Amino acid sequence: LQDDGGEIALTAGTYRCTSPVILRHDNITLRGAGPGTRLRLAAKGNCPVVIIGDEANQPRHRVSRVCVADLAIDGNRAQQGGECWNGQC
Repeated sequence: LQDDGGEIALTAGTYRCTSPVILRHDNITLRGAGPGTRLRLAAKGNCPVVIIGDEANQPRHRVSRVCVADLAIDGNRAQQGGECWNGQC
């Protein structure tokens, strides 16, 4: 990505996420290849799959013009130990 944004293009497939995908900057698009693209939280990941903006509990800066499109997000809820990330709810 460039400093002024850009697009992250994912091909079809399942992407196992052991930590969040964090979109911290303005003007970013995360685009899949349609229904065949899936972000899936790993078992016991116990975190969000995608975070748009600052991951701090009290955001340090504002993020705008972010798009997530053409993909599925699977939190794999049955395989998580809880709903909180790092003990923060």
